[in-house]
Amino acid sequence: MSVYRLEGLSGRMGNRLLQHIDAFSFAEREGINIKSNDAISSNFVREHRRGYPLRRIGRSWRISESLINRGVRINLQDYFWTAGEIFSKPSAIGVIHFRGTDFASWKSHSIIDSNFFLEAVRSYIDVVTTWVVVTDDPSHLVVKDLSQSLLSECTYLGAVSTGRYADYCRLMNAPLIIASPSTFALSAAVLGRGAIVFPKSYAAIEAEKGSEFWAACVNGEFINYVDVRLA
Repeated sequence: MSVYRLEGLSGRMGNRLLQHIDAFSFAEREGINIKSNDAISSNFVREHRRGYPLRRIGRSWRISESLINRGVRINLQDYFWTAGEIFSKPSAIGVIHFRGTDFASWKSHSIIDSNFFLEAVRSYIDVVTTWVVVTDDPSHLVVKDLSQSLLSECTYLGAVSTGRYADYCRLMNAPLIIASPSTFALSAAVLGRGAIVFPKSYAAIEAEKGSEFWAACVNGEFINYVDVRLA
């Protein structure tokens, strides 16, 4: 079997992990072997899927759209380390993932107000009673407002920002993620244990703009590898 080095990845960790899924799916369809030399994703890609072959393969790898591929559905555990293998037992703590910092400059409607997160927590409080906020922007007004409100709604552990890999692992092992529309949270849910809840309003806007992934979510279509819900 021909072996190639994966090239053409772009963006940050969430994007790159989803692009890995697209690349590995492509490899299975084409009957080739693709190995990754990506340092950002290396903690979650299995050793036998990493390497630096001389021959290269690169294309415009899909990101979220890799999850609505109706062709080959790979066995994630053959390619990635998943929550069931990394953690000895599942966490009972739900995770709210708020993405701030430069997110507003990407798309203004990607900054999600505190009402979405609060109402979603209320919807699932009978299932998950303890929550933590994981964020790249702990001083953001949304985080402050949400934190104040959550104190009276659940057992609230506060807002944390402990670094990329620690935050990612917390998301992976959560029974439920309520999230800003970020690939960081989405890819963690793919490799993780629980469902992920995204804002319906954001999904509707993106579906109108032509996003195949968000249109599939809005239409209630099956999403590979992960239980995506809208609220």
